Amino acid sequence: MSWWHSIVKWGAGVRQHAREEDLNRELRAHLDLEAEEQRESGLTELDAAYAARRALGNVPLIKEDTRATWSWMLLERLVSDVRHAGRQLRQHPGFTAVAVLTIALGIGANTAVFSLINATLLYQPPYHEPSRLVDLWQNLPEAGMVRLGVSPAEYRDYRDRNRAFASTAAYETVALDATDGREAQRIKGVRIRPETILEPLAAEGAARARPVLLTFAAAVAFVLLIACSNVANLLLGRAAARRREIALRSALGASAGRLIRQLLTESLLLAGTGGVLGCLLAHLITSVATRVGPEQAPGLQSAAIDLRVLGFTVAVSLMTGLVCGLAPAIHSSRPNIGETLKSASRQGGDLGRSAQRARAALVIFETASAVVLLVCAALLIRSFVEVLQVSPGFNPEGVLVARTSFNRERYPDSPRRRLVERAIAERLRSLPGVTEVAITTHLPLADDRSIGFALEGSDPHDFYWANNTLVSGNYFSAMGIRLVRGRTFTDADSPEAPMVAVVNQTMAHTFWPGDDPIGKRILWAGRTLTIVGIAGDVRLQGLDGAVTPTVYNSVYQIESGATRNAVFVVRAATDVTRLGPDVRKIISSVDPGLPVFDVRRLDEIVAASLAARRFTMLLLASFAALALTLAVIGLYAVLSYLVAQRTSELGVRLALGASPRRIVCHVVSQGMRLAAAGALVGLLAGTLAATTVSSLLFGVRALDPTAFLVAPAVLLLVALAASYVPARRAATVDPLVALRSE
Repeated sequence: MSWWHSIVKWGAGVRQHAREEDLNRELRAHLDLEAEEQRESGLTELDAAYAARRALGNVPLIKEDTRATWSWMLLERLVSDVRHAGRQLRQHPGFTAVAVLTIALGIGANTAVFSLINATLLYQPPYHEPSRLVDLWQNLPEAGMVRLGVSPAEYRDYRDRNRAFASTAAYETVALDATDGREAQRIKGVRIRPETILEPLAAEGAARARPVLLTFAAAVAFVLLIACSNVANLLLGRAAARRREIALRSALGASAGRLIRQLLTESLLLAGTGGVLGCLLAHLITSVATRVGPEQAPGLQSAAIDLRVLGFTVAVSLMTGLVCGLAPAIHSSRPNIGETLKSASRQGGDLGRSAQRARAALVIFETASAVVLLVCAALLIRSFVEVLQVSPGFNPEGVLVARTSFNRERYPDSPRRRLVERAIAERLRSLPGVTEVAITTHLPLADDRSIGFALEGSDPHDFYWANNTLVSGNYFSAMGIRLVRGRTFTDADSPEAPMVAVVNQTMAHTFWPGDDPIGKRILWAGRTLTIVGIAGDVRLQGLDGAVTPTVYNSVYQIESGATRNAVFVVRAATDVTRLGPDVRKIISSVDPGLPVFDVRRLDEIVAASLAARRFTMLLLASFAALALTLAVIGLYAVLSYLVAQRTSELGVRLALGASPRRIVCHVVSQGMRLAAAGALVGLLAGTLAATTVSSLLFGVRALDPTAFLVAPAVLLLVALAASYVPARRAATVDPLVALRSE
């Protein structure tokens, strides 16, 4: 259909040309009639023509007003404005590139964060009336445990006795073993009622991610505002260079609204181009974040640039164009025509005091915003450093772990399972460099299991909770966990022997303060356990989590659902990473039907427990660095403009004997005053921002003095470097050249 479009376009051009010809003929006729009347009154031919033109008025304005009555004129004006704006931007590629890149950075950061918010907080589950769906669980705050499941009997009570729910359903996550006859693998599954259709609830983890995502949203909003301030500063600087052009257009009849529309079109074109690049940048950011971010981060793996995110990008681009261009456009649309045209011999122009104050205010806002983000980033960095100083309670260096499971069909009785576990452990000890091999059902920082117990001799209604792990006797030495007092488990602790337990220090201090817990007994699930040892505290829930009471039992003495899971802990004096394939082969050689999975170093588990906190810190620090860069660029641009405008003044000072050093100090002091004012405002605003990130901190107060000293210091140092470059340029001005240009 290209030929049809060509005909339509040709026809529209013919009609437009015909209308223009009719308008020109009409205006010429009016001029001829008016000139004829002037000649009849006695004027010469030349004077009559001049008088006719004066009587008719502003011909370009008459043409523009007439065109406004034609159909499709609004679209034609828009196309004309866009073409003119494109020509203006192409004529100044340096300005255009800086402005577009600045906007792209701001919009790209916002789009990337919004894609995360869209995948979590704004995501609607694919259910009918999702707002009516609820997920029920149990919390035990006295034990520090949350999101506990319910027993089948409890579920039946909820189902049969409630009056609030229209219907209920239960599900259970299970582990399944898949094998092809040669090798077994572990997969995850969900056990549900037969009549239930279940999809994962997307709201899972959204509440936990909300504070972090809102912090990111606030950070990138600051980045976008800084970018807008930078571009507004650039547009104000360009307005000075275009004062004569705008004054001439105004003198030729262009209205203030017409000028504002044209200037806004330029800023919107910049913002639109920056939005396209920002969308590409956001796609790159989300792709990188998906690869390097923590796997358990809610919404991170599903973040994508969809229609909603694209709509957000378009809206932000339009808003950015208006915010950047409105104030410069309004300021430029009211030129002093006479004064501006008198300065025709000068290059460029001066914005005036009000515009200079506006540019200074924008720089102060930029630096203040950068300080706010630097304060928040410094607080998170300090928190991360504090977390790294926390001892996990074990030594993860030189330890490899490998998981397997014993299903009930293959191992219906515990003696056979224990025999296979011992055989695997013996073969693993024969590997070169291996010094210890232990077995546990749960690993710290990765697994969680709790039991309810009572104290012997206490009120039977007094029920307590503690973490629980079943381990072999050498587990503590293999993990590097300190044995404070007593003993660990031995071969004598068989299923027929009296049941024993080892507790951690926190449990000893909590339930037997000032007393010796060794020899004391606890009651658990019909068993009586005698405490025979006290182990050092281990961080089970995370390095930034609280230490909770913990009970250790012998994996060879007590049988429970947990003993179906086995984790082999291998400590070696050599590089344990190379032992991974051998560990897999040994476990499979004993029983090819055993799945072997999650073979990795123990220090990787420790690092994974810090992944979310590390990711949050790095992302916010990146936003702070971006904000600092944009703010410093804005400061540099303002000082460079001031130096360019004051070239003649600086030349006079140098000619009158001022030293280059004094000129440098003078210009640098101007920049540092702006930076210092921004730092002061940023510190005041930072006190409020710090309270909003307090929930993300560990071991650091929200008003940490170090963070509030480092943030402005970094800004002032970078601002000093940014101020020195234009200051040095000012000191090298040739007085003769400066005076001659004036």
